[in-house]
Amino acid sequence: MSIREASRVFGLHRDTVRKMLSHPVPPGYRRKRPPRRPKLEPYTGVIDRILEDDRSAPKKQRHTAKRIFDRLRDEHGFDGGYTIVKDYVREHRRVVREMFVPLEHPPGHAQCDFGQAWAFIGGEKRRIHYFVMSLPYSDGIFIKAYPGETTEAFCDGHVSAFRYLGGVPQSILYDNTKLAVARILGGGRRKRTRAFTELQSHYLFTDRFGRVGKGNDKGIVEGMVGYGRRNFLVPIPRTEDFDELNVHLEAECMERLDAMLRGHTESIGERMERDLGALLPLPATPYDASDKHATRVSSQSLVRYRSNDLYVVITPRIGQSVGWARGARRARLGELRDIPGLHRRVVRHPSRRTCGSERIQGHEARICKCGAQRHDTYGGRTMVVVAGIDVSKATLEVSVSEGPVLRFDNSATGIRRLVRHLERAGATKAVCESTGGYERLVVGKLRETAINVQVAHPLRVRAFARACGYEAKTDPLDAQVLSRYGVVFSESNAAQPDVDPDREELRQLLSRRRQLVEQRVRERNRLDKGISASVGKSTRRHVRWLDREIERLDEEYKELLKRSTSLTETVELYQTVPGVGLLTAATLVAYLPELGRWDGRALTSLVGLAPWSRDSGQKRGNRSIRGGRSTVRQALYICAWVVLRVDGDLRDFYRRLLERGKPGKVATIAVARKLLMQLNAVARRGTPWVRQHPNNRVPYQADPA
Repeated sequence: MSIREASRVFGLHRDTVRKMLSHPVPPGYRRKRPPRRPKLEPYTGVIDRILEDDRSAPKKQRHTAKRIFDRLRDEHGFDGGYTIVKDYVREHRRVVREMFVPLEHPPGHAQCDFGQAWAFIGGEKRRIHYFVMSLPYSDGIFIKAYPGETTEAFCDGHVSAFRYLGGVPQSILYDNTKLAVARILGGGRRKRTRAFTELQSHYLFTDRFGRVGKGNDKGIVEGMVGYGRRNFLVPIPRTEDFDELNVHLEAECMERLDAMLRGHTESIGERMERDLGALLPLPATPYDASDKHATRVSSQSLVRYRSNDLYVVITPRIGQSVGWARGARRARLGELRDIPGLHRRVVRHPSRRTCGSERIQGHEARICKCGAQRHDTYGGRTMVVVAGIDVSKATLEVSVSEGPVLRFDNSATGIRRLVRHLERAGATKAVCESTGGYERLVVGKLRETAINVQVAHPLRVRAFARACGYEAKTDPLDAQVLSRYGVVFSESNAAQPDVDPDREELRQLLSRRRQLVEQRVRERNRLDKGISASVGKSTRRHVRWLDREIERLDEEYKELLKRSTSLTETVELYQTVPGVGLLTAATLVAYLPELGRWDGRALTSLVGLAPWSRDSGQKRGNRSIRGGRSTVRQALYICAWVVLRVDGDLRDFYRRLLERGKPGKVATIAVARKLLMQLNAVARRGTPWVRQHPNNRVPYQADPA
């Protein structure tokens, strides 16, 4: 169809048809030239000048369209309407408006800033300054609070953030804070402060600075400063000191890792994994974020710092030069290596807090103690950094080197956070109590890392706490006691559970079997108490069910032994000893992995077959056994009665003890101990048991039991 024909059929002008053919949608009315404003055009220069001057005026004192109209009418005799003035002002502001482009941030870069808030510290309401480091790619955040926004706090915030992240960002964006910038030179160049130059040269990150007065250049961290104040510091926190407050802030930062922000399909923690993978490695030693000065000890044993803060130090240094270093919240003296002890009297901290007396041993003395401080050196030798973990059903209370206590969920997610926290804290050893199985998950996960794990006996830990003067018992206090316990008692003195998964499964199967056997004994005992017919019928039905379950568990643990070659070989080796059957051998494999690796005395004490003395002065009390692994002891006690029927040597030994007046049970325990020594020798040599001829020269194979 031609244009002429379409025009005739549809009743449209041919120009209209041409427009319809050249545009997919109707373009609407279009002006050929801008509309004329004959009344306003003589005054547009005045309006442009007013709007240009407004760009340098305060925001709240700029001209509105109504005010411009009033000035044109009163000062220039304008006789037009308000609408044409308003439309012109709106169009002008739309054209000159500043435009923004959303930024994309690559992984491994950071932004830093400080914020202010209020908190109750030690019962006193005070303004705090908190350091914020944000990772724009993942929206990860780290916050730490300080008494003031000082150079020491600025540097310590970086050191703490790098330790929290486990690495150093490739670049960090700052505003032009005087803590980092001594002078702005122009052309994008900055003269950096001495402290910031030292920090940057130590960690080798690239610094970037925003434009002066343009907070939107680092809008991510600006938003995080407000986010931290609204979410982490509301309601106003109440803590004893800044250490407790910072524990709370770090826990909040870690809790936020599970959050999923709008517009993202991954949580902050999942995206942060890519951020952490792009970080630079940490140097071997952290930066010393302290203000260092050389000073002298006065004749009154005082050191003066910044003219008004006096610290009492040791007398032998009078008149000699010492190194003085003040950190974000603590001060310390250097060059005290040769002093065997240091007595610290009451001192005054720059924050006007008073600290008490304490005797400190070692080469470095913390002069002011306004919170818990971990010492990694003592007497010139390195100490093991031990983490104490108090385990409960739902939570894990953790203290590293008796420091502040953090709480984690006793779940897979909480334990992953715990592992990250211990790795950042540099912990090399973790100590927890056996708590009926609640510790298995955290112990298993920690064994997959480089952290050494010690499972301590609860009674020993409690006795240790009382010896240290702790009569109270709380979860945070228990975590700190466990941390100290791990330092005092080395791991070689503690029985460590085996990490073999097959052995752990065997242990659980046998544990369940023992529970059912004990329940069956209780049910059978009820049948002898004259119960009614209906109750007796129910009890016998339950006994039959228990019989079937015990048989099923027997089949399962035997099948497990067939699947595991190493366990099968060990069980068969133990069964070569007369009187040791399959169930006893399996019990030894599951519950006594130390067999063959420990000496006889230690192994006897571990199992609970060693008689303990009860002497005091002239009193000689009866020796008795107690403690130890009751499951293994019960199995060996029952096995000892079988051995008395099949092993002539041990039977003669038993009779000699009876002839000497020993009670029957004492003699049986002695036989069980002898049996344990034979099993230990077999396990150590890795060869089957053989009976020795009395002349110790002609061995011959024992008859199978």
